[in-house]
Formats: sequence, structure tokens, C-alpha cells
Amino acid sequence: MSPLGPSGKVQTVLGPIEPGSLGVTLTHEHLLIDLACYFQMPDEASQRGYVEGPVTMDMLGKVWEIWQAVRDQQRLLDESMAVEELLQYRLAGGSSLVDATSIGIA
Repeated sequence: MSPLGPSGKVQTVLGPIEPGSLGVTLTHEHLLIDLACYFQMPDEASQRGYVEGPVTMDMLGKVWEIWQAVRDQQRLLDESMAVEELLQYRLAGGSSLVDATSIGIA
């Protein structure tokens, strides 16, 4: 065995598995994250309305342009919501994900 682990396997929280066992996989998710250290107040007054409001479906495209100014986008800290969203993913056919959770990333 390689010092880096078993070759040809995917390391999971439950141990190494065959890649074919992963099924539908999200490859870069943040179940919990706090990026508040990157907050920047927008220079344009028209964008300041996004700062404190919730992220809604009609503004998703804009959020990606000004993510540093949208506090609701920067902090995903509600564990019960993360669990609910994972359950929805599972019910939709998802079976694996790579969690890149970052709390206090500075």
C-alpha cells in the first residue's frame, strides 16, 4: 500500500470506497461557511440594497457579481438548514458530496 493511502479508492468519512460507488456527486460544496472577513461595502448606491437582505431567486445572478457585499451569501451557519438541504439533495438522487466547509476562513 502507498504511504498516501489505498490506490484507486476514494477516501470517505466511512473509509475508502470504489469510485463507482459514489453515485451522483457534488464536488465542491460548503455546508457551513463564514466568509464575513471578505465583506466590502459596495461603492454603487444601487447595490447597497443587497447588503443586508436575504438572497432570493430573482437576484441569484447578481449575487455572484457582488458576493463580497451580500452578508446572507457570506454566512451559512444554520446546521439544521444544512441538514434539510442535504435531505432534499438525497431525495433528488444525490448520494455523495465533497464538503469544503470553512468556518472562520481568514
